[in-house]
Amino acid sequence: MPLLHLYVAGGFVLLSLFYNSVLNGFINKNIILITVVLFSLFTVINSSFIQKIYVYNSYALTIESIIVIIFSLSTYMLLLNDIVKEKNTYTIKSLNWINSGLFIYYSSGLLIFYFGNLITAFSPSYLVEYTWVLHAFFSTVMYACFFTGLWKQPKN
Repeated sequence: MPLLHLYVAGGFVLLSLFYNSVLNGFINKNIILITVVLFSLFTVINSSFIQKIYVYNSYALTIESIIVIIFSLSTYMLLLNDIVKEKNTYTIKSLNWINSGLFIYYSSGLLIFYFGNLITAFSPSYLVEYTWVLHAFFSTVMYACFFTGLWKQPKN
């Protein structure tokens, strides 16, 4: 579990860097920077005082999911812009696949992340296993979307 706490913070920083480059000019980069700083601060406070490092950090994962879903929806809105369509015709297909993978994973995992501690504590073991199998399925879908997006990337 301690590695999960580090993974959440590090993964969010990397996803924010990705969306900072994708949404450059569409969203002020200071908003993304402030979001990264506030989330990192929240993660440290959460891991230190609220949910100790040996507990599943469902609060940080839930907040991360909500923010990534907002970034993902913002990217969909950006991709609908006619100027962006004309300017980035070759990269839109690839970006759409990668963004869709992130959207599918984080929107499907949101409830699992939110209720993670409750599911683990109060559900029968077979339901916990089914929950994590479902999580693994959506994770596989996300990586398949990543693979497809990289495959569709223009060969420059």
